[in-house]
Amino acid sequence: MQQESLRIFMEHYAVMKPLYLMIIYLSSGDQHNEYLSNSREKSKENFTGVNCWNGFGFEIINALVAEGLLEFSSNKNKLIMKKQAMKAAREVLNKINIDGVDRLLEQREYHEEYINYISELDIMDEEEEEE
Repeated sequence: MQQESLRIFMEHYAVMKPLYLMIIYLSSGDQHNEYLSNSREKSKENFTGVNCWNGFGFEIINALVAEGLLEFSSNKNKLIMKKQAMKAAREVLNKINIDGVDRLLEQREYHEEYINYISELDIMDEEEEEE
């Protein structure tokens, strides 16, 4: 059982690693050591890398919430991805060429059924939005 859990984690990690790195890279800012060469100017000589907060950019998260793609949990510790966002994420994952993505999507194939299901709650939400 433990080997199976490790195998599943490694499959998941192989797909998530490049995605996390892309997100962290794109949401980061340049880091410079202003004390090197007694210069406060940003240059390649004092460039030390990029940094970002351990989490997602609040502006982007707030925009995704405003767009109705995400919502915060009641204690705001977690984000809840709505059906429309799941569909968009799966479409992007189907388009990118990262080894293991197909397998990861297969493991979550049941999400397609969930995404396409229209519940009574969905109908009520749509009616409220129309008002």
